[in-house]
This record gives sequence, structure tokens and C-alpha cells, in this order.
Amino acid sequence: MKSQPVPPHEMSYPPGNVTSLSQARPSERRIFQHLSRVARVSLCLFVIAALGGLSCLITSTPDFIEPTRTPPFLTQLTPAPYQVIPLRSVPAGTGTYLEPPIGFVVVSEDLQSPPLQAILLLDFRGFDSAQPPLRLEGKDNIPAGHLNGPPRDSVEIDFDFPNGIGGCHSVTLAVSHKFDNVSSPRAKPVDPGDVATATWWFDLEGDPSRPDLLASCVVRGTPTGDAGIDGDAGAP
Repeated sequence: MKSQPVPPHEMSYPPGNVTSLSQARPSERRIFQHLSRVARVSLCLFVIAALGGLSCLITSTPDFIEPTRTPPFLTQLTPAPYQVIPLRSVPAGTGTYLEPPIGFVVVSEDLQSPPLQAILLLDFRGFDSAQPPLRLEGKDNIPAGHLNGPPRDSVEIDFDFPNGIGGCHSVTLAVSHKFDNVSSPRAKPVDPGDVATATWWFDLEGDPSRPDLLASCVVRGTPTGDAGIDGDAGAP
């Protein structure tokens, strides 16, 4: 039987995983090229989503409000203020008392101000009073602090009442960034708004069992012309 030649024809392209020598034709590569671009776009979108989405680029420095100096504020006062503290004189020394120290903590924004100053005044009736108080003690090296900084340490000031004094008397603590005439009874803050005060009442040789001690002490503690140094110890 006589055979006829069979014309050549294209064979089906084997799958890509048939042999390692198989390669895609140019037309087939064009069909699948879009898949790599889609994959790259998807990857970018995934990374952006993971980072929290698109954000704006900050091109300028934000404005910050500079802190300003604030008046001092007193806290953690010891002994507890606005109550009468009865004291008895030392037996061996008439008119000598063992006064508890005045303790406090200052809160303020001081910036680069000098150290704060504190003074204790006996029978204080105001910085502009015609009757100047007696200056008992002072402290002028309280370190400057900041509102957003660590808290200051507690400050204690020891003081003594004048010898021979008796009756009810007030002791006022005044703290400021700067006092005029800080060593004299006429001391007053340079800035009238830059001061904090606290007051304690002491009943010298008083009876702590009396229920009306506070009211009677405040009334009897009104200072005399000599700032109460010769107070009426025997007044009822």
C-alpha cells in the first residue's frame, strides 16, 4: 500500500510543569504578564494597610506653648493649719517652748527664676498693715522647680517664740519668688500676686481641754501695738 506524507501541524504545548526545558511562547507570556503587576499592586496595598493607611508628610515644626512662671502653691502643710496648737513652756526656762517645725511642699513653675524665699511672721495682719509683724525665721534657698518635673522635697523651718511671750498668737508662712526687705518686718513680695501664705495658731500656756479653744484663741490672739510680744497671757 502506498503511503501519503502527512503535512506537519502544531502540537499541543505541554504544561509548564512537564519538563524543566519547557518555555512559554511570547504570546502566552503576554497573557500572564498582567498577573505579576496585579500581585505587586496587591502587595503595596497590603503594606500600606498594615502601616495604618496613607499619612500626610509633616513639613513644618509644630508650635509649642512656652511655659510661664506661676505663683507658688503650698501643699502637705504640717502641722495641720487652721487649728489651735497648745504649747507648754519648758519647766527650766520660763517663756521657752518646744515649737514643732513648720513643714510644707511648694508647687510652682519657676522657669529660670532664682530660688524661692520663705519667711515666718508672728501675728501677721497683711503686708500693708500699719502694725508690722515680727519676723521669726526664714529660708531663701528653696530650689526652683517645674510643674511637669519631679515633685520637690518637703521643706522644714524651725523657729522660736520670743522669750516671755504668752497667750494666743498666729504664725504665718509666706513664700514668694522674691521679697523686698526680706530680713525686716516690712518684708513684702516684689509682685503682690506672686505669694502663697498659710497660717497656724498657737496657744501658749493654754488649756487643750477647752472646747472653745479655737474661737477664744483667735479673739485673744489679736496683736497689740508691739506685734503681740507682750500678749495678754492671762486674758479669759
